Amino acid sequence: TAQVYPEWASLRITFPPEVELGPEPLILKEELIAMATRFAGANVNVWGFGPGFARGGGPAPSFYLQVLGYNYNEVKRIAEEVGRTLQRNVRVRDVETSSALWYGRGDLSEILLVLNRQQLSRYGLTPAEVLRKLESFIRASPRWQRLKIQREEVDYRVKIRGYRDFTVHDLQALVLRSAGQEVIRMSDVATISERKVLARIVREHQQYQRWITFEFRGPWHMGNRLVDNLIRNTHLPPGYVLQRPEFLFLQKEEQRQVQGILLLALLLVFMVTAALYESLLHPFVILLTVPLGLVGVFWIFYLTGTPFDRSAYIGVILLGGIVVNNAIVLVDHINRLRRTTTNWRQAVIAGCAERVRPILMTTATTVFGMLPLVLFVESKQGIWYSLALATIGGLSVSSVLVLTVCPSLYALFEGIRRRWA
Repeated sequence: TAQVYPEWASLRITFPPEVELGPEPLILKEELIAMATRFAGANVNVWGFGPGFARGGGPAPSFYLQVLGYNYNEVKRIAEEVGRTLQRNVRVRDVETSSALWYGRGDLSEILLVLNRQQLSRYGLTPAEVLRKLESFIRASPRWQRLKIQREEVDYRVKIRGYRDFTVHDLQALVLRSAGQEVIRMSDVATISERKVLARIVREHQQYQRWITFEFRGPWHMGNRLVDNLIRNTHLPPGYVLQRPEFLFLQKEEQRQVQGILLLALLLVFMVTAALYESLLHPFVILLTVPLGLVGVFWIFYLTGTPFDRSAYIGVILLGGIVVNNAIVLVDHINRLRRTTTNWRQAVIAGCAERVRPILMTTATTVFGMLPLVLFVESKQGIWYSLALATIGGLSVSSVLVLTVCPSLYALFEGIRRRWA
């Protein structure tokens, strides 16, 4: 389906189920990316299977893994071993075991020079002589020096302008002279290679951490199963952990804000219902219905295999206000019946029976109103899909539990109040 406008255009491709898991979508995406790179003067984006592509930048990884341990080299070895396992999967691309995430640049590398001492002895050279020649070539001293400035000691190194202007090939071709004035190359006495390094060494609870990122070429739930199997089947030494990161959709500051909003919402509900019923026990019956809604939220996200993202969190906050409405309707009707009868247990049973229909009708209208956002939404990654899914799952389960658990809690609290009265 194509849409063309004076300033922009879009092309949407929908695959039938029989080819959705095959190679056709991936092949077509690669062809579109190759075509997009040839456009000039226009911003082009390609997305669908896996992360998107934007002209001028590379794709972001679609999955993250975290390795934790107390030995830096062992953590590195585990990460590289997991990376090699991932690379054997034909759907996995761009495996990175030195990902820095937000800790700075992720494309840093270092040049590793390993001297061959047997070759040095053969040519009559010492490591110190090679080091001096290397210092003059790269116009920088690898040694740290110390200078006292205003009673504070400061470490420094002297580097001459242009010290970065050389390649690994230039370093390999560096001319050295043996003890017999024989001309040799640096590559004759040393092995030189370039390897990626972490932009920053980070520890969490005194454990070194290392990130593994990769792109999975296919549906999210297939990649999710791959990660689960990898974590389950990777054998680690005692004290080392391979896990999913905990920063999937909310940072610590955002978590504190959401928690504060939830606590404030519950406090306002408690204050309003306490003033309405002139009781401190009945508001607790209403507030305890909120966890009942969470049961349905977890259940529906588990069955559908949908990731719990920011939109789902918004749905939970929305759900908290809807779920308590059913409990308020039930508790208020029970209190009204108690004014006309002396048997409070009979009032609880009658109130619950008489409010089954209104509660189920309210739930049905809300669920059917949200259902189009789940069935007919274009992308499951959008804000409306997760929000509607959380509301539907939580409200459907909580409505049944409110009619069973809420009267039981009401009777329990009322019995406790009468015993202490």
